[in-house]
Amino acid sequence: MAGWNTGFTSNLSPEAVNDLSSKIKQFNELFVDVHEGEEIILDYKPDSGTTVTIAGNIKGTVEGADFNRALLSIWLGKEPVGEDLRDALLGKK
Repeated sequence: MAGWNTGFTSNLSPEAVNDLSSKIKQFNELFVDVHEGEEIILDYKPDSGTTVTIAGNIKGTVEGADFNRALLSIWLGKEPVGEDLRDALLGKK
């Protein structure tokens, strides 16, 4: 969860983090029983939100395009988890 939170705070303004705090908390709570090596799928659908699936089990959905944009900023924002990964995702490499 600390990694997610660092990603959010590194790429969002303090105001945006505050505005999304309940959604970020909800998202973090979906990861309480993740084990190393388990596949995590984050699937966004505009009509429902971002669904988190871990090891083939749907854990929950966080509503809102605002949350999904914030989540994507972890990989595509100004301070991504890895610039090489961001560039690859954007087709720059």
